[in-house]
Amino acid sequence: MISQPVKEPKKNRCTYLLGQCWVFLAIPFQRPSDKVHTAVPVMAFPSPKSGNISKLKIAKAMLKSVRQTLQGRALRLLTDCWFMNHTMMQPALELGYEVIGHIPKNRALYALPVDALPPSPFKRKGRKRKYGVKMTPEEVEKLPETKMTLWLYRKNRTVSFRSCICRARFLKGRIVRIVWSRFENDKGETETKLFLSTNPDLKADEVLLAYSLRWPIEPMFQQLKHEFGCKHLWQQKLRTLLRWMHIKMAGYALLQLLTICQNPAAIALAKTAWRHPDTVTAGMLRRALFWIIPQFRIRGCWNRYEQKLELKLPDKNERSDSFLEKAA
Repeated sequence: MISQPVKEPKKNRCTYLLGQCWVFLAIPFQRPSDKVHTAVPVMAFPSPKSGNISKLKIAKAMLKSVRQTLQGRALRLLTDCWFMNHTMMQPALELGYEVIGHIPKNRALYALPVDALPPSPFKRKGRKRKYGVKMTPEEVEKLPETKMTLWLYRKNRTVSFRSCICRARFLKGRIVRIVWSRFENDKGETETKLFLSTNPDLKADEVLLAYSLRWPIEPMFQQLKHEFGCKHLWQQKLRTLLRWMHIKMAGYALLQLLTICQNPAAIALAKTAWRHPDTVTAGMLRRALFWIIPQFRIRGCWNRYEQKLELKLPDKNERSDSFLEKAA
């Protein structure tokens, strides 16, 4: 085999930061106009290539920042399977978050022991039992199954689920609500998935409906990466990279919020012949802004002497006189 020497980077070139792996925190909500779930990005930070800062530490810092801003309010954290571990969930629970997420099948779950039920009149030696029967697939099959039609992922789906209040071993025996569910599609029934809620008072269908709000975050990732060009972000400094990313996040959030406001002028420009008249999407408003913004003379609002924007433009003669006085 012929080995080729590795080319070293040129000394006069800077080391650029590439925004390839990001941790996002977003707020999902339902648009009142068309009842469609969407998400608005709030915070983002890139995962470093090396060092001790992991994605879990970045996520914990984001949750702490949000809790400091929204003190005294009930907050719910929806996350996927990757973040559903003790390292991430325990700090979130200490901050007062209610956590709902998808967990893998290999998590050790135990039913409530007999001692957790009404106490027995007979005394027993030793400490009280902390864990009951392990919830194996055989034990799960003994639970009653419920079939219900729910509005999940933009469609009415027939869902079959079993639910039980258990103790989670990876959360040091915390009492949680576990839901084993599967729904029907064109190919039949999907495989069983497990969902966990740290609030055991929630019903099983409420847990499934709450977790379905996390799905709009996936289209948000795709649109920010491809439509808004975040996959091509690169800068020499981390601060500049974060500024570019948050500017793009603000633009994405603006389009999503404009779908709620439904500005008549923007909707008139964004109407499409083949769409329903009452349909308003973020893509339609983006096209409307593409026609509106070029007509706004943004260069005329820039005061080059004071280095700031002046949206209230004076007359041409007054502006030239004031600029000459300041220049003199």
